[in-house]
Amino acid sequence: MATRTVFAPGGNLQMTPTGGSLFGRLVEVGVGGDFADFYQPAGGSVEAVYRGRRDVPEGDGGATLSVGVVELTFNIVSHADRADLYFRAMPAEERREFARLEEVPVDYTFTGKGELLWDLARSRAHSLVVEGQEGFVSSVTKTRLDQREEHRVSQQGYFSGPLKFEVRFSDGAALDAEPDVDSPKKSKRR
Repeated sequence: MATRTVFAPGGNLQMTPTGGSLFGRLVEVGVGGDFADFYQPAGGSVEAVYRGRRDVPEGDGGATLSVGVVELTFNIVSHADRADLYFRAMPAEERREFARLEEVPVDYTFTGKGELLWDLARSRAHSLVVEGQEGFVSSVTKTRLDQREEHRVSQQGYFSGPLKFEVRFSDGAALDAEPDVDSPKKSKRR
């Protein structure tokens, strides 16, 4: 299972920050931007250790399911240049400044633990729990252009906090099929 798929389900959603202030955009480019960008390429390590089997409750009838238990340890680091994303999010008044955008690096870290339960009968994931600390260091560096000289300015923000998510997997057998409204073959209109 790719780390990017776990942490950024859906991949790159082409999200563009819309915050009005420089601080707001700095936060959005770092924390609210497309998470998929942080995990490819990513450095650090993800360690998986098989810890044996466990029976877990299945449904409301008291039945149990035998699952394999995989303990996960995450130590992820990533560096992404978000200058293009930041430039697209710039309001018109900031674009008119006598300044050149140099770089918008974002450094991301995550350290934590997880547990993947593997459904042995169906040969697929049953559940995943991940918990740890994540952090972003994001900065915007510009060169201000005055009539006679240039000034390099930089604003940096650091954001850190806990991250926890839980995912339960199913095969979708109990779900009703959604109508395919976009298929011309299934449409009654001609």
